[in-house]
Amino acid sequence: MMTPEIQTRASLLFAALGYPVRLRIVQALIEQPRSVGDVSIKLGILQSSASQHLSVLSRAGIVKKEQQGAQHVYSIRGPRIKLILQLIEEFCSVHGLYGDDPVDEADERQGSSPENA
Repeated sequence: MMTPEIQTRASLLFAALGYPVRLRIVQALIEQPRSVGDVSIKLGILQSSASQHLSVLSRAGIVKKEQQGAQHVYSIRGPRIKLILQLIEEFCSVHGLYGDDPVDEADERQGSSPENA
């Protein structure tokens, strides 16, 4: 069972990952550490937007930043975040949950059952 403190942190982690662009940022950082400018180019977003999203991910503890010369370079905080994303991907695949379809409709189409959780 999760302690109340871990429940609070888990909520912060999932809230930070609750935006598709942030998931894309984390996936880019799994590939390799990147500066704000590199993230903005890789994702095709404004540098100011990349900076704001990286700040949220950093405050949640998902990424860390290091000063390298004149720029900050961001990386994921260890390999477990990659495993968490893989588990989420597997969960969605097993249950046929894609896009923003309501769960009830997805369950009817895929025949998902609790045993497959």
